Amino acid sequence: MIDHFNTDGISFAPGGDKLSMAMQSLDKPLYWLHSPGRTLSLLLLFVVCQTIATAAGYQLSVQGNGTVIFWPAAGMLCGTLACTPIRTWPLWLLGTFIGRLIAEFFLFEFRPIIIPLAFSAATGVESLVFAWLIRSPLQQSYRLNRPLFFLAAFVVVIFIATTIGGLLGSAVVELTFVVKNAPFWESWRIWFAADFLGIIVLVPLIGWVLIPQIRVHTGKAKPLDYAVLVLFLAGAGLLGKEVVAVDGKAPGDAVMALMMLASLVPLLWSVWRFAFPLAVAVQLALVVSVIWLAVHGYGPFSMVADSSLDALGKMQIYLIVLILAVLLFLFAMIERDRATIELRMHRNVGKVLVTLTEKLVAADHERLDTVIDEVLREIGLFAEADRCVLVQIDAVRGVGSMSHRWDRTDADGSGPMFKDLDLRQFSWLVEQIRNRGYAYISDVRGFESAGENERQAIQAQLPKVESLVLVGLLTDGQLVGAIGCSYFHKGVSWSDESLSLMYLIGQLFSNVMTRKKAERVVKHHQEKLRSLAADMAISEERARRRTAVDLHDGIGQNLAVARMKVGYLLANSDGANEELSQVRSLIDEALRGTRHIIADLSPSILYELGLFPALESLAERFELANDMTCVVVESGEAWSPDYDTRIGMYRAVQEFLNNVARHARAQNVRISLQWTADDVEIEVSDDGVGFNVEQVMEFSPADSSFGLFSVRETIELLGGTLTVESSRGIGTRIRLCVPLRESGSEE
Repeated sequence: MIDHFNTDGISFAPGGDKLSMAMQSLDKPLYWLHSPGRTLSLLLLFVVCQTIATAAGYQLSVQGNGTVIFWPAAGMLCGTLACTPIRTWPLWLLGTFIGRLIAEFFLFEFRPIIIPLAFSAATGVESLVFAWLIRSPLQQSYRLNRPLFFLAAFVVVIFIATTIGGLLGSAVVELTFVVKNAPFWESWRIWFAADFLGIIVLVPLIGWVLIPQIRVHTGKAKPLDYAVLVLFLAGAGLLGKEVVAVDGKAPGDAVMALMMLASLVPLLWSVWRFAFPLAVAVQLALVVSVIWLAVHGYGPFSMVADSSLDALGKMQIYLIVLILAVLLFLFAMIERDRATIELRMHRNVGKVLVTLTEKLVAADHERLDTVIDEVLREIGLFAEADRCVLVQIDAVRGVGSMSHRWDRTDADGSGPMFKDLDLRQFSWLVEQIRNRGYAYISDVRGFESAGENERQAIQAQLPKVESLVLVGLLTDGQLVGAIGCSYFHKGVSWSDESLSLMYLIGQLFSNVMTRKKAERVVKHHQEKLRSLAADMAISEERARRRTAVDLHDGIGQNLAVARMKVGYLLANSDGANEELSQVRSLIDEALRGTRHIIADLSPSILYELGLFPALESLAERFELANDMTCVVVESGEAWSPDYDTRIGMYRAVQEFLNNVARHARAQNVRISLQWTADDVEIEVSDDGVGFNVEQVMEFSPADSSFGLFSVRETIELLGGTLTVESSRGIGTRIRLCVPLRESGSEE
């Protein structure tokens, strides 16, 4: 049960100076800027690195013919181009050529310069294509919360894919010992085909493994996934047929077909693990095409031994086209799924906001906990989360408590409902929420931003949770709580736009909760005022009765004695009878007035005879004072109400009659008293001019001190109801009903 929603908390200023400075720093270019001297030093360092990379590639090559030695250099050049200004690209291309020349001098001594130039050109073209392709994603990812990791991951992807992809294919060929007996060109096309296959498979695969930000988790397999599996089986069957159909004329054919079958294993894993069947289908088609062309010697793999340079150029172009196709399809699928998620969230956010507002605003204090559970369900479904929780923060004590939790139907509902958790254990999370309004962890067990102690604390409090989004709840710039959406699988992807929508929902929730808290405070004060009014009414009634008793025992008794003595004087006096008669008349009138005052202050008949006789006496005095007809009728079996009910209903009828006398201009008034087993009901009606009910029921200090507003408050304190019906020119009917009460104030 929520009994408070603390508004004292950690200071927070969205868009403040600290956050603005951080965002401005992220808007700076990704690449570095240096002076001319510094750039020259970097160029020399780059030439040295290119020379080492070329030499290392040669040492790892199958043969000393330069087949794969440009792969490490290509990876290094691509990463450099992607992270530096375009105007510096000619320097890095020149450095690649110089490094290649130096490596050629030490490795091959006197080869024609056209050979290193051709290989450098091929390396440069491939690297330019890669760099241009990943430049935009790099710039965008730099503005995320982990730019350095993202940058490093992309560079590693390019280096590993271009280096290991080529070397892996060549190593497989070398292990088969087939190329030793094959002609030069056949061995070359086998190596290149293997290199292409390695790159086609490894570029997306390594990207998936090293860069979790590009993953979009969609849960279980879809029908399209199974369709790709069918394509996989079909491709495997075709390649198996190629193996069987080899006639032995080309020693590398069978090996290439077997290599292709082995390369389908990571493709199968990609289909099963990730939700990008179209991209994997493109990979499958490209791999099959490469194998088929290489086995049969078509396209870029068709040549004679004396045109190797021309064939090399064709192979490089073909390789670039294949890599572009795979990567473009991969990023297209990523953007498509991201766009689908964003569109769905933008479509649903309006509905969620309306639903949350309606439920929270309409909720009364008794149903607030139930409504909060329903709201968490709506937020959890919107965020497609496995669990959604509400955490309340007491900043004075520096602790947080989970007050409500919703679990998806098919999710594991286990886990503790923590209470009074020390927030000092979660400094990184609190800092993220303070600075950004939310905290996002795609991998709870693997993220490195927080310290080891905080990571262990998060895992201890959130067992089985793999991904987490926390949205801060703010009131007047103070952090008062958080809404947490947790997931039991890794790789949940949230863009800044999606997190902004969640932040908007969190702020709406916080604003409505603040309003509900204010309503509870107002209601509490109203209840205190009503209780105070009830005490004042009881005290006033007691004071009235004391005053009535004092009047009766003091002035009333003295007037009665004075009248007796005047009567005695009149009986025994011979003169001045007229003056004594006038004195006795004055005494009689004073005595009647005193009795009326006593009856108004505290009608003794109400305590001695009951409610109905008291109302009859009140009606008689009303008729005498106002020249109107007032009838009192009773129905049902009477019972004795408690003191508070009797005096409350009597004072209410007294106020109604006073209003009739002052405003109604009526001729007839009817008071109906009805008894039932559970309550007593009084209806007062007249045939007067009527009035505007809403206007009269609004309390104003300028009105009479005991108007209809005060009557309504009194009756509601007794647990009853007051109903007023009136129209201009028709009259008024006022009905009040008070239930049987077990106890009341003592008389």
